[in-house]
This record gives sequence, C-alpha cells and structure tokens, in this order.
Amino acid sequence: MSWRRSRLPSLAVLVGVLVLAAPAQSAPKVVVLGFDGADAQLTRQYMDEGRLPHLSQLAKEGQYSSLLPTNPPQTPVSWSTFATGLNPGRTEIFDFLRRTPGTYLPSFVAVDETHRSDFLFGENNGLAFAGIAASIGLVPLLFLLALRSRLGGGAKRKLALLGGGLLVGGAAAGWLVGSSLLPATVPDPLNNRRGQTFWEMAVESGMKARIVRLPLTFPAQEMEGLEMIGGLGVPDLRGVMSQPTIYTSRAGLDGGQFAIPVMKLEGDPSQPFETSIEGPRNLLFPEEASSSGEAAPRLSTALSLRALGGGVIEVNAGGTTSTVKPGEFSDWHEVKFAFNALFKAHGLVRFYNQSGTGPNDRIELVMSPVNVDPRKLSGLRWAAPASFGRGLGKRLGPFKTQGWAIDTFSVSEGLADEQHSLADALDTIDGFEALMVETLTDSDVDVFVQVFAFTDRLQHVFLRLQDPTHPGYDAEKARRYENVVREAYEKMDELVGKARELAPKDTTFLVISDHGFSQFKRGVNINRWLVNHGYLVLDPDPCLGAGGDGRTLDDLFERDRSELFANVDWTRTRAYALGLGNVYVNLAGREPQGTVRPGRPYRELVAELKTKLEALVDDQTGQRPVSAVHHRDEIYRDYDGAVIPDLRVANNPGYRVSWDTSLGGAPCQEVEDNVKAWGADHCSLDPQHVKGILFSNRPLTPGEEPQMADLFPTILTALEIELPPDLDGRSLL
Repeated sequence: MSWRRSRLPSLAVLVGVLVLAAPAQSAPKVVVLGFDGADAQLTRQYMDEGRLPHLSQLAKEGQYSSLLPTNPPQTPVSWSTFATGLNPGRTEIFDFLRRTPGTYLPSFVAVDETHRSDFLFGENNGLAFAGIAASIGLVPLLFLLALRSRLGGGAKRKLALLGGGLLVGGAAAGWLVGSSLLPATVPDPLNNRRGQTFWEMAVESGMKARIVRLPLTFPAQEMEGLEMIGGLGVPDLRGVMSQPTIYTSRAGLDGGQFAIPVMKLEGDPSQPFETSIEGPRNLLFPEEASSSGEAAPRLSTALSLRALGGGVIEVNAGGTTSTVKPGEFSDWHEVKFAFNALFKAHGLVRFYNQSGTGPNDRIELVMSPVNVDPRKLSGLRWAAPASFGRGLGKRLGPFKTQGWAIDTFSVSEGLADEQHSLADALDTIDGFEALMVETLTDSDVDVFVQVFAFTDRLQHVFLRLQDPTHPGYDAEKARRYENVVREAYEKMDELVGKARELAPKDTTFLVISDHGFSQFKRGVNINRWLVNHGYLVLDPDPCLGAGGDGRTLDDLFERDRSELFANVDWTRTRAYALGLGNVYVNLAGREPQGTVRPGRPYRELVAELKTKLEALVDDQTGQRPVSAVHHRDEIYRDYDGAVIPDLRVANNPGYRVSWDTSLGGAPCQEVEDNVKAWGADHCSLDPQHVKGILFSNRPLTPGEEPQMADLFPTILTALEIELPPDLDGRSLL
C-alpha cells in the first residue's frame, strides 16, 4: 500500500514561511512534536536504512537517544509525567482505569465526569429570569404611567390593566424560560491529573503557550496566554472515548469487547432504510431519566440509507445527502441533537462504505464516532478559549475533535477490515497536519506542542503482520500491508521536516514519543491466576459451569459498574486485578470488605504475590509472561495509598494483560492467544522493553538514559524558567 501525499496546498506552506520571515513576530523558544508510540528500535532501524532524513539531520545537529517511558508505559501515564515532571504516583495518572477510593469499582482515569456546576443562577433560574423579565417589563409600564395624566378615567383603568398585564406576563414568561428551558446544572468534568504543568509556569511567567492534542488535556484549560486543543480524553458526543456505529443488513454481528453499536437494517433492500444516529445522553435535563434510576436517555437524529446498486449507498443525515461508493468515505454530515427548543448539540459524522457489490450482497456502513463540530458553539470544552477552536474550525473546515481520533476498535472486533482502519488513519493525518501548519505558522507563542497519534494506532493494527508467529498473522494481509508501519515512520519524518521549515531556526526543537511497541501474542489473565491460587474467590465461578466471563466497555461506561464484581466473595478474597497490570490487596480499612490486615500480613502477601507471579510459566510456549512485579514503593513516591495500586505486573515482549482482566474479569485460561487485529501493544510491558524516542537540535547533557520525567525540566530550562524543587527528573540541557 502506498500512502497518499498530504493534500495540503503548497501555498499554505509558502504563506507560513513568509509569515515567519516577518520581523514583527516573536519566535517560539520551544517546539515539541510528539509521536505517540514511536519505537526506539524501529526508529533506529529506519534511520540506518536512510528512510528518515529529517530526523537524521536533527540528530546530527543535536542528539538522538532512546527515551525511557513511565511505569507503566501507557499513553495517559507518560504524557502526564511529560507535562508535570512528576512520577505517576504523584500525578495519579497511572493507568487508563482507576479504582474509585472506598469501592471496588473502576472509572476512567482521565476525568471526573460526575461533577456538575450551576448554570447561570442554578436552581434559582426561574426566579432570576422572572425578575429580569419583570424589570424589563417596568420600562413600558413606566411609560404608560407617564401617559395617565393625559387620559380620562376609563382609559386610565385600561392602561393600568395593560401595564400590569405586561409586568405579570413578562414575569411569567421569564419563569417559564428559566425553570423549564434552562438547566439548573450542567456537566463540568474535572481533569484528574495532579501537578503543575510547564505551560502553566510559562504563562505565569508572562509567556504564551499553544498546546495541540496533547493527551490528558480535557477539559481544555482556560488561562490567559494559553491556547489549547484537547487530545486523548476528549470524548465523542456520545460521551465515550471513541465509538463508531455499524449499520448492516448482516445478521449475527456483535459489538464485542469494545461494545460497538450494531444497528440492524431490516426490510426490503430496494426501499430506503429509516434508522437513527444516537447522540449524547440528556445530561442537561437528567430528571427525564426513568424513576428506576437508569441513566438519562440518549438523544437521536434521523438517518436514511438507500442502496443504489453495485454497492453504492445514498446517505441522508442532518438534512444533507451524499453518495458513497464501496471502499470510500462519505462527506462529513452535520447532525444536531436537541435537548429542548433552546439547547442543541452540533456534531459531525461520516460513513465508510464496506457493502458488497453484487445484487444480493450485504449493505454495510461504518459510521464514525459523533465528533463535536469545531465550527459551532459547544459546551464540551475540547478547545480553549472557545474562540480559538471555532476560529480553527472556520478556517480549516470540519476536522476531528475527539481524543481517540483513528478507529482501531472496528477492525479489532472484526466489524471492519484493515483497509478501513488505514484509510481512516491517512485522512486523519491530513487533517491534523493542516492543524499543525495553521497553528505553528502563527509564531507568536513561546512554547508550542503538538502530539500525533497515528504512529501508535497503526502499529496496534499492522505491526502483527510483520511476525509470522503471531496468532493474528495473515499472509495475504501481510503482503498487502507490509509497508504500512515503515511508511508511518516516514510520514513522521516528513512532518518533522515540515515543522522545522515553519519553526524559526533559533528554536529549541524536540521530537519525542511516550513509549515504544511490542507484539501482543498472548494475553495474561491475572484474575484467573489469582483465582487458581486462592487469592480471589468467585461464587459462582463462571468457568465451572456454562458460559464465561466476558467484559465490554459498556460495563464501564453504560451499565451499573457494580455488576463487574458481582460474583466476587470479598470475605474470602485477598487480592484482585483491575486495569492494565494493577493488582490491589483487599486491605482492611481501605477496601469496603478488606480481609488483609495492614503491617506484616500485608507485606507478606505482597512478597508472596510478587514471587509467584514472576515465576509464572506459559505452558504453551515455555516462556515467562511476567518480566517483574513492582511494589508501588519501588517505582513511585509521595503517592496517596488509597488511590495507587499495590502492585504493578510488568510483562515481557509478546505478552500483555488480557482484555477481560483490564475490566476485572477472570476468563477461564491463565494465558490465551490474542487473535484480534489489535495485535501489538505496550500498556502492561516492562518500560525497558518499549522505549520511546528523543531527538533534540541541541546537544543533551551526558548521564543516565533520558526518561520521560526529564522533559519537564528540560523545557523549562530552554524557556529560562527557574525549576521548581523536588522534581522526579533532571534537565537535559
């Protein structure tokens, strides 16, 4: 497969260069380009092969080094340490999931989504608007009263009634608007990351910062001197990380562990299919939820699909129509979801056509997650200030705003093929390249950061096709997609070259990644191991009868999360696993039904778990899936013991924590093949096995191998800002 060249007009680059040549602008002092998942070994290999000329030149001017990621080497974890210079114990971003203190229940680590704030006057909106309307009504009333001296008695009475009616009617209308059409409170998510960021320090020092798509920057931060486009953590309009929808005439499709909605198209294929697009839950007016305590209902909008023959589908969504050929994307469709007559959410969707081309073949479309329309006002703080985001939307046109922007979920569940995933990635790269040109060309900032995620997403799906021993290897697909990973790195190099053209020559220029990559051939079910060794007790154990213990993302985002551990007997359980390598002790005084006493019993259990897990052998391969088991004291400091997991299980290459274990499940095998298209990973590996990259156009100070925590003090040094005390890293300049 050959990658398309960027569709950006060369004129845009020329304009950018001319703008940079203008002497009136102040130059950025630091530019950082991040490439999620760019692996140190592969980068070195492609450099040695002469495939990365811009990165090679950057290394020649300054330095190239591998970069040790955080423990664990996960995207939200590493980038949070990058932003703050603090270890994951101190940022409290230590996984994609966290255990809610005082419970056994998981939640998404990035944001607290339960927080709400008053909208305008809150519960008093009705009274306030009644008062405002009544005050406005006083103006015509006073005018009418001024006319009374010129009128007779009958006219005066009519005038008084009219004036009183205006006053009372206005107050009533104000009450109606304030009490029924305006919400009393609105969702107000809070970022869970702890620690001060380098851009906050820069802005407080009188500088300007622009942060574009850096993970864990949702909600986008409102701060004078700061412009921000949120990255990983920005939800789609449905309120989840990224959820495409499948519209299909095929029977028997299932959304799998990623809980992808599958909408069945039934009826005469010669007639239009009338269906709908699901949008956000009505969280502005949650009282509309049923009295049984269910979640607020979802809003929806109409969708009509019509087969035109030869696999071509006509799509009518949001009042516009587009025609989609097999293997292609539709135009972007603007869709609206009405909370009431006043409040609407504006979204963008597009459709990928994977229908068959014969007369009786399936009709099937993959709809993108519902992105916030960047051109419209939105209560979802994906950008700050809001005018910055809307301005970009109006200049660039539609682009993706959700944090997880490339669809890796559909192909992982077998609901779409690799071609869809690749086409989506290529189009997404074009959009974010345009975003880089637009935001870096305007150089009136002191620090600029943009993170690209395509290197991570494409390796998740395509790296497995480079290893014939992988359970998910397919020889035909390997021939078709053999160059995808290499070309992803070449595109990274191209973007670096373009950014260097746009950035002033005296800028400190850094290229980094948050972690590297490894094959994910076998999944380790830590909870099943804990069950088999008597540390976790299930009653009943689903593996002793019919069925299994499969978990999906709906168990986290849509359903009652208490059901995740419904069959655990906590009175006999000493340890349990949750997330991508976390093991928690069922500690008395901390867990609701703790059985392990603090002190010596706790220390002995931790030591026992560490010894036995590190000795685990995969019977099928004869290999050790576990590289090391770390107690939190070994890898973190200054942490909250009620929040941070007791143990971190780090895997060897080829292994990762299983899909079910991450949500607290206990499938029946301790180790099992990973046959999903999502065949490469990094999340639970030992950081030594998945190192990232660090390029600098300035020489770095000698010493130990650079680590992610070093970037925070390095950026501050380049900005000539005094370093705060007690950091977990050192400046490399």
